[in-house]
Amino acid sequence: MGNKNKEKLLIISAFPPNRMTAGQSFTKELIERISKNFEIDLLYFNYPEHRIEIDNIDNIWIKELKISKISSIISIILGLLFFLNPLFTKRFNIKHYFLIRNLIQKNNYKYIVFNYSQVFIYSLCCLKLNKTKKIFIFHDVIYQLHNRISGIKGIFLSITAFLTEKLLLKLNKNSLIFSFSNKDKELIFKNYDVKCKVIHFYLNENILKLKLNDIEDAICLYGAWNRKENIEILQYFFSEIYQNFKKIKPTVKIYIIGSGIQKNLKLIPRDSNNISVLGFLENPYEIIAKCKCMFAPLFHGAGVKVKVIESLATGTPVIGTLITFEGIDFDEGLINISNSKDAISKILYLIENVDINYKIKLREKFLSQFYNENFLLDKILEKL
Repeated sequence: MGNKNKEKLLIISAFPPNRMTAGQSFTKELIERISKNFEIDLLYFNYPEHRIEIDNIDNIWIKELKISKISSIISIILGLLFFLNPLFTKRFNIKHYFLIRNLIQKNNYKYIVFNYSQVFIYSLCCLKLNKTKKIFIFHDVIYQLHNRISGIKGIFLSITAFLTEKLLLKLNKNSLIFSFSNKDKELIFKNYDVKCKVIHFYLNENILKLKLNDIEDAICLYGAWNRKENIEILQYFFSEIYQNFKKIKPTVKIYIIGSGIQKNLKLIPRDSNNISVLGFLENPYEIIAKCKCMFAPLFHGAGVKVKVIESLATGTPVIGTLITFEGIDFDEGLINISNSKDAISKILYLIENVDINYKIKLREKFLSQFYNENFLLDKILEKL
């Protein structure tokens, strides 16, 4: 179990730490950083086609938790009897509950970290702890996420999300609450009368090492393509945008980057040499930095979109919607669109007007504001 001289910390994560999505990448980076000062016990839930990636850590014990479909359905049904939201209950399993409770009873943890709202339900294991500090990391405020779903389904899910978040925060009064934006901080306080601290996502070292010296007439689409909101970007771009601006600027390159794209190739035209489907890349930032814009209008979802942060950190402006940009306290390089005609006009404007000097200035200004160690969770824990 590692170095006994270090204080211990338990992390319970809804997804395996890896580079596949922004939230998982944050988890991976957090674990690798805090391992310098803590001995870590890590529990994470399995996710299809996602494997754990943890590099060069000796003082860590890791266990994968699995949930069968039958177990998940039973937990959701039982939770609904108490008006608990399905997103919070689908990973609940009584066997895992007792495993976590036994770990907490046997170990003198300084912190227990509940990473993602999907595992907040397991805080019920440790309601009576006094010395151990509980940490909740909101990647999204689930009430807001579900409040954007239309119809009766949206109403039901948003009400149960509100009640579940309110209950779990009330039961864990003296915990440390973290979110990734001032917008979510204010929403959590307004809804639940709970104080929250803002943390920032970690920037990949490949972003910080970038040298901006090459630029193309190119657009990039970047994301985890197994997520509904990102699939909608592909559909929107190729059904309403691509053919129209191609007639005006036929040589513009399109780069499509991110995991899960193989299952969505049918959405992408096959008759163009200008479209490059790159899939998952260990270092996508060199490609993003070459582009004159990222195309990322989102119509669903909540929370800070890390693809926007990463794009700005490479000096590349982002075309999106208000949902794309929410929670990002930065004014430059965020190009809001209202419809497909507006989108085409702004893409063409950026292709004509973005140059290397623009990108260097945008990158420097954004990094000077965002890359602040006072907002990094591992640094915050060191000072507590």
